[in-house]
Amino acid sequence: MAAAFGVFAPSLIGALLGVFCLCATATQTVYRCGPQGNEYSQTPCQSGRAIDVADPRSTAQIAEARKTSAAQSRLALQLANERRANERALRPSVAGGIDFRRASPLQATVSKPGKPKAAKPQRQADTAAKPKEFVAIGPGSGKKKKKAPSGAQV
Repeated sequence: MAAAFGVFAPSLIGALLGVFCLCATATQTVYRCGPQGNEYSQTPCQSGRAIDVADPRSTAQIAEARKTSAAQSRLALQLANERRANERALRPSVAGGIDFRRASPLQATVSKPGKPKAAKPQRQADTAAKPKEFVAIGPGSGKKKKKAPSGAQV
């Protein structure tokens, strides 16, 4: 780090340590204000009461939390880089064999090469016969055989 900043490195490190020390030792007084107590302010307010905002954790707990947070940030960055690399490696699939050029009229009429299909024999239409008309029959309208009564003889 000292090589990157040259002559300014010692003064930069000293300034950063001074800021961190001041922030760690400075205690803030926070006031809870408003009719329901839903507003917070650093300046005293009417009918406001001071609340304790000091961090109850020990310095070891704070250091462990910062260490865990840094590890999670590194892992998130690593996973994001892996995802980006995977996305770059994937090529979108493209349709193969689609040609957007217009076909010439000759190509449009030519069928597949191969064995020609045999022509179906044409039925000769009977011009004298009329086509049969469709007649719909509802349920129960058909003829049914009548059952003989059980006691009757046929």
